[in-house]
Amino acid sequence: MFKEVDIKNFRGIRDCHLGDLKQINLFFGKNNCGKSSVLEAIFLLSGYSNPLLPLNINFWRDYTKRDYKDILLDFYQLKRENTIEISAKAENEERFMSITTFESNSKTVDIDQITETTNNINESSYGFSIKFGPKKEKPFQAQLIFGAENDRTQMTPKKVKVKQDNRYKEQLVSKILLPRYQLDNSITELKDIIADKKENLIIEVLRNIDSRVKDIVLIDDTIMVDIGLESRVPVNMMGDGMRKILAILVSIIKCENGILFIDEIDNGLHYTSMQTLWASVIRSAKTFNVQLFISTHNIDSLKALQQIFEKEEFKTEQQNMAAFKLIRMQNDELKSVAYDFTKFEYAIHQEIEMR
Repeated sequence: MFKEVDIKNFRGIRDCHLGDLKQINLFFGKNNCGKSSVLEAIFLLSGYSNPLLPLNINFWRDYTKRDYKDILLDFYQLKRENTIEISAKAENEERFMSITTFESNSKTVDIDQITETTNNINESSYGFSIKFGPKKEKPFQAQLIFGAENDRTQMTPKKVKVKQDNRYKEQLVSKILLPRYQLDNSITELKDIIADKKENLIIEVLRNIDSRVKDIVLIDDTIMVDIGLESRVPVNMMGDGMRKILAILVSIIKCENGILFIDEIDNGLHYTSMQTLWASVIRSAKTFNVQLFISTHNIDSLKALQQIFEKEEFKTEQQNMAAFKLIRMQNDELKSVAYDFTKFEYAIHQEIEMR
């Protein structure tokens, strides 16, 4: 598990240090303070051998353009000289990655159009270069390369090439859940869980939301739930809360001994479901040894978490939780104010601003 993380020159973050990380790490703060960016940066580090990830994190924000100026969106102040650096100290290793961009141009002659005036065509390539690996050791390298032609007005990508370092094989399992995560994405993972007879944990949690739940099965790639009627019903008919919690539980189980990132965990949930959500997250993270990085801006969700930790069953888990209020400073340092459970509980009871 990661114990400390440092982020430099990523998106709007010039510098950010996160220390004393626990199994469950909660990030909160004002809108646009950098919560999602922090989760994305740590996710990049957890899968640092995959050169597609710096591009994918833009796609997840529904921004699919990939011209050279678009890949600069990942860099602080949109400047290529601001090399992205992300590092972490874990129990048995120190991870480090740096991301830079490159751009090259060459001129060729279009033989089919030779006239008295030769027609020169500018061909360009550009992309991400990633160096990664254990800190203080010779780094591995990977690249994402866009082949393009210059039409004199903009560089339009025509093909993509991925170069990975075959010397490195990633052992860390990680996944990120986005605010608008679709449950259909979990179908394949749920198949594996049912095949391994691990669905009982999911059924137990779903019963806390709807006591009628008897079992859960997959029929023709549709998740079906038995709630005591003459036939099973699709889980899509069971409400947003059940689908959200189901997606989170499936992801925790599939990230066993790894890391799961959940952006806006309470998005789409009614406040009455939040205690059930947090109880199931705490239990399953412990059972499957998963480190969680979670963002929220919902005060009801924070209160629900505090109330769950006060219950006798969860008091021993208080030491495994850390909360961080993120504050963007004028110099674009992202300051993190750490709360252990005692400080977190005090802030909730005193109604100190935690949004």
